[in-house]
Amino acid sequence: MNVRTYSSINEIEPREWDAIVGKNQLICRHAYLRAIEEAHINDCRFYYPVIFDGTHIVAHCA
Repeated sequence: MNVRTYSSINEIEPREWDAIVGKNQLICRHAYLRAIEEAHINDCRFYYPVIFDGTHIVAHCA
């Protein structure tokens, strides 16, 4: 396993990110996070730590 930290959700493939998000977790989905990030609310910085098992995402957060 390895961990990578991204500074934009756009650096991560949406299908891969959403593959481990539950059905009722809208605020964790790639499209939602992209909209929040691109809104530039309060000049926030975003970080996306992602844990990979080989080439597949097994865990992530924002």
